[in-house]
Amino acid sequence: MKSHFYIACGKSIPTHTPHAVSVSLPTIADVLAYKENKNGWSNSIFSGYPRFYTHPYEQMASAFIRKVLTIGGDQNILLMPSRRCAEHVVHFAKEDHPIRYFDGLTFITIPYNHPNLVSILSFIRRTGCKAYSRQIEDFLIRQKLLEQQFHEDIVETNPDGSIKTTLSRLYNIDQDQIFLYSSGMNALYSTFTAFKTQGDQTQRQLFIQFGQIYFGTAEILKEYSKEYLCIESVYDLNTLERILNEKGSKVAAIFTEVPTNPFLEICDLPQLKKIASRYNIPLVVDVSLGPHINLNVLPFCDVAVESLTKFASGSGEVMGGAAILSQSSIFYNNLSALLPQWGEPFYLRDAQRLAYTIKGYLLRVSWARESVRELVAFFSNHPNVKKVRWSHSIENIDNYRKIECSDGCYSPIVSVEFEFPLEKVYDKLLLPKGPSMGTDFTLVMPYFYIANYKLMRSEEGKQALYSKGINPEMLRISIGCEPTQQIIGIFANALNV
Repeated sequence: MKSHFYIACGKSIPTHTPHAVSVSLPTIADVLAYKENKNGWSNSIFSGYPRFYTHPYEQMASAFIRKVLTIGGDQNILLMPSRRCAEHVVHFAKEDHPIRYFDGLTFITIPYNHPNLVSILSFIRRTGCKAYSRQIEDFLIRQKLLEQQFHEDIVETNPDGSIKTTLSRLYNIDQDQIFLYSSGMNALYSTFTAFKTQGDQTQRQLFIQFGQIYFGTAEILKEYSKEYLCIESVYDLNTLERILNEKGSKVAAIFTEVPTNPFLEICDLPQLKKIASRYNIPLVVDVSLGPHINLNVLPFCDVAVESLTKFASGSGEVMGGAAILSQSSIFYNNLSALLPQWGEPFYLRDAQRLAYTIKGYLLRVSWARESVRELVAFFSNHPNVKKVRWSHSIENIDNYRKIECSDGCYSPIVSVEFEFPLEKVYDKLLLPKGPSMGTDFTLVMPYFYIANYKLMRSEEGKQALYSKGINPEMLRISIGCEPTQQIIGIFANALNV
């Protein structure tokens, strides 16, 4: 497996494609410049995580549409993948923003000085309601602004069916249980909206977040539900039972992750499901960090949500998501009707690409987990490492084994805390460094600097994290398919400070 070693700041990760979903941030100073857009820094980067980043193709298409249709410079042009997605955005805005079209591309315009622009852009970012690079690439080719599509291996015929066939075989489920979406967060938002719709009909409007989970999921639950409650520890089933004894009849759904991102904490999922079922409360589990191929979660939840952008793809250059229903769920029929109403399906070329890359799902996860135990042992015995978080830690192993498909199904994600500021190690690492995970190659991310930057900007914010037992100087490592000793050697050199 070829190592990527050092990738210059702002370059795409991976480097060979215009559709990359990560960007190289090789030093903490680069991360800060990226988040603060110092000196227009963001204008010089070549890629980024698509939900958060305006791709150069988006800029080209928006500029072309603005010129041809003489749209004023005071208007923000938001490119949508479909009319339905645009309708969701307009509905959220609660205003009659016109939905417009140009040669097959849907868009809406909102003034830059609109008082609700920030919340509208946040909605798009959280839900994945936007056009991605392959769709815009095709538009630019039609306008003769690009000569041809980027060449890549694909499954040309019935790619959605091919993806479902692969997942159904790997997870030993029926294809009817699988609902595909344009991104993992679109799958999660669609699931949330389905339960919100169901809850509005039954006076169940309280959403419970169980554990310290991915901030984007927490934002959806907090911002878009009528009632929200967070139980911060996935081990705290007693508090959950106490709350449900008081409010169980009002709960629309419980959302959790297995494992949690980035702490790799594992709840007692069978017991959690047992408690939820006692009150007829649906349980949603995000298994992106497992990933799903390692875990047998469907007997113990109603819906399993997964970002297919990560391990299922492995290539780091195509977005996708899935919501998978448990056949034993009492909500199965209702969800089967509701889930297709809210999500955005794949753009054809994204589906074609994922249908090809997903064929390597099992092999890449198998290779990656071969390195996990040795890497954890290396970190655990290193004097400059304070704490190692992984799926089979002492705190997790009993709970993980209840849902593990077989022995040794380690999550290929490890989070590490050091005895000194993260910058000292991070800046020296000769590995790809940027957002995302689940790639064929090892990819590291200074999680809180990127995902919770508002808190990291000040000492008060950092102390707020510390007060919750969170070390913001944590490094999340997505283990790739390189030889184990090569990965360990790179970390050994970086830790020699």
